[in-house]
Amino acid sequence: MAVTRVRSMWGLGALLLLLPGLGSAELSSQELLNFERFKGNWTGSGWGFYSDQHRESATCRVGVRPYGRPDRGGIDIRCMVGTYKVDGKAFDVTLQGAKASGAWELPVLGIAGALSGRVTQTQLEANLHPQGVLYGSFTGHLSIKVETECIASAIGSIDAPTDLKRIAVTLHRC
Repeated sequence: MAVTRVRSMWGLGALLLLLPGLGSAELSSQELLNFERFKGNWTGSGWGFYSDQHRESATCRVGVRPYGRPDRGGIDIRCMVGTYKVDGKAFDVTLQGAKASGAWELPVLGIAGALSGRVTQTQLEANLHPQGVLYGSFTGHLSIKVETECIASAIGSIDAPTDLKRIAVTLHRC
């Protein structure tokens, strides 16, 4: 009899997928990304990459919601990568000009921290900084590129004591 193990981890991203679909193919050259343009429910698939170099398929669901203004919002992320259940969220995210800042957490692992980065018309580049002693030296990175109003690509990576190191997915909302 085979026993399936499920580990909880959000590490990447939430990171990981943080801020998918951040824009529209019809953006003006001056308009930066905002939460109103990518609010809603996104789903997608791709790959999870492990420290021993093997990969497994990943499926993800991402909920994006503005906090009453286009420049403030939050993101809930749920992915399955092999036996890993990846849950996390980014919250109190503020887009101020070309800068992004906010907070994130991986509740099951008890990890939380600050998010900082930059946005353009079609891309978000964010660094994840932990707060706390246990994972104080780990780093994470999130990159999201908007392909169209309905499609985005996201890559989240983490340098921490976890087996799962990177998730790369394509997300759809239309």
